Amino acid sequence: MEKVQATLEEILTRFTAMDTSVKTVSEEVTSLRKQVEEFGDEMDHIKHRVHDTGKSTPSSSSALHQETTPPPADKGHGVPLLANNHPPLLGTPQQQPSGFHTAPSSPHEQDVRPTLHAQPDQEEYRPRQPRHDFPRFHGEMPLLWIDQCLTYFEMYRVPVHHWVSTATLYLDGLAAMWFQAYKRLHRRLTWDEFTGAVVTEFGHDEYDVQMTKLQQLRQTTSVNEYKAQFEECMYHLLSLDPTMSTRWFVSQFVFGLRDELRGPVRFQAPTSVTRAAALAKIQEEEVEHIRPRNRPAAPTKHPPQPVAGVVHRPALGRTELPHRQGNDDFNRERQIRDFRRANGLCFKCGDKYSKEHQCKRSGQLLTIEVGEFGEVLSDDAVVALDLLEETTIPATCYHLSVHALTGTEALETVRIRALVGNQVMLLLIDSGSTHTFVNKSFAERAGCTIQSVPTVLVKVANGQILSSDAQVQGLQWWTQGSTFVTYMRVLELGAYDAILGMDWLEQFSPMLCHWRQKTLTFNYLGKSITLQGVLSKPQESLQEMSVEQLNKWISGNEVWSMAMIDPIQQTTKSVPNIVQSDMQSLLEEYHDVFYQPTTLPPHRVLDHSISLEPGAHPTNSRPCRYSPLQKDEIERQVSEMLDRGVIQTSMSPFASS
Repeated sequence: MEKVQATLEEILTRFTAMDTSVKTVSEEVTSLRKQVEEFGDEMDHIKHRVHDTGKSTPSSSSALHQETTPPPADKGHGVPLLANNHPPLLGTPQQQPSGFHTAPSSPHEQDVRPTLHAQPDQEEYRPRQPRHDFPRFHGEMPLLWIDQCLTYFEMYRVPVHHWVSTATLYLDGLAAMWFQAYKRLHRRLTWDEFTGAVVTEFGHDEYDVQMTKLQQLRQTTSVNEYKAQFEECMYHLLSLDPTMSTRWFVSQFVFGLRDELRGPVRFQAPTSVTRAAALAKIQEEEVEHIRPRNRPAAPTKHPPQPVAGVVHRPALGRTELPHRQGNDDFNRERQIRDFRRANGLCFKCGDKYSKEHQCKRSGQLLTIEVGEFGEVLSDDAVVALDLLEETTIPATCYHLSVHALTGTEALETVRIRALVGNQVMLLLIDSGSTHTFVNKSFAERAGCTIQSVPTVLVKVANGQILSSDAQVQGLQWWTQGSTFVTYMRVLELGAYDAILGMDWLEQFSPMLCHWRQKTLTFNYLGKSITLQGVLSKPQESLQEMSVEQLNKWISGNEVWSMAMIDPIQQTTKSVPNIVQSDMQSLLEEYHDVFYQPTTLPPHRVLDHSISLEPGAHPTNSRPCRYSPLQKDEIERQVSEMLDRGVIQTSMSPFASS
């Protein structure tokens, strides 16, 4: 029993000693933490000194290793001891253990701690950052500039509280002036507040501007240049909205191609803009290859005689001309025309175009020098010549449809009978005419007051140009229970007495039009009215009328047209074929000369032929425009000649040239 008690006391003594040791170790650990914190402060101090030394005198990486050795401790700073009077496990900055190396760090690196017993070949090395200029901001593409600023701050580890002050130093132009006024009302700005204000001021319509630019983009030069312009807008939009569909960009790219490229590229159904651009380049090369080339001018055998008073310049040969892009001789004229159209300029003089614009200078007289055998003009040459020969139409020109001038009726027109005094007026409501006109002869017949006004031109849809220099200020006319007062221009019309154009239709809009039933319903003087047009009914038979009735209709202006009918009596008797006997014998002798041919002419000693140059291609000319009557007549004659055998079916490309 005594032995057990002695053992328990011994165990209790050991536990007491262990408790004391644990307390001692805890105190040592606390002291060790303090030493580590002091060591960290010393290392920060050393890093700042190394950074300042690197700014003043550039040094190599080996010198940087040497400068990281800490300076000796100040006087009065003793070596700290633990509670058991033993030296600390980690040496102080004045007593670092051998084999301890401090890795060089970036000047902006924060919270870097040393690595114990690091080998020289395994120590962390961070090279000096290359110098980059801070991005400048002029007020364009604010989101891109903000992203570049964040990249710069991350690379050089700029403190967050310096971001705004650093960025504002690189504002130029309008952006700098805006911030000068903005900071007077907002003294302390965070980075989020600053970027939000920049985007609100300079980027509120950035997406809409780029979307409109992309939708209006059309190919006017080569495919490569068009692709570069399109991708610039596309990537800009994707940076603003990454969820945009690739298929939409592909369809928009194909839609902006030129007409001769759009169809073949669309037929291939490309799935990316890159694929569509590649197909367009291939088609562009094919088009340039098949485009008709101009024949080189043949040199003259004898030089022209010099003329007195004229200075002759040496003519450049074809090989001395500067290189042209492609085979288009009118590429420059086409580019100028497309540029003026895109920028709202006049095609002819290049000035800003408006409704009141008139060209100050007349068109230049241009000549085209051709060779001895002539020169084939391309489609662009024909378009350029047509543009020069086109009559300049002032911006104040009115427009008139063909139906209003020729007296015909179309689906989108309505004829109405009206009264002006005791005169019947035939009105044509025409949506194809821009203004309202009254026939000059009717205005004089109805006794309207005609006033002289400045002359304006009226262009008819068939190309005819008319002029109007008078007006009727307020022409009062009555129809179907309603009285209207309308301002009308005086013009020489054909069958109609007056034309109600788009200006009259817009005056009573909105209105309900039933073109097939020829009715118009709209609000007039606070009530809804319906005007019934004249319906065309086929006349089954003609009836005789008296002279008095005809005179009454003529005096009331109810006769729209007159025609004279001459009755023809059909006879059943055949006209005898009376031919003199000597003439009859002659016809019978040479009957093969007068018969209707049914085959091609026989081969002669000298057959007419058109010799073609080897490898020649047919000209690429636009089809001629024919009226429906001419088209039917041409088809009838061709069909008859095919039936008779005078002509035969041909698949040659020259058959339709």
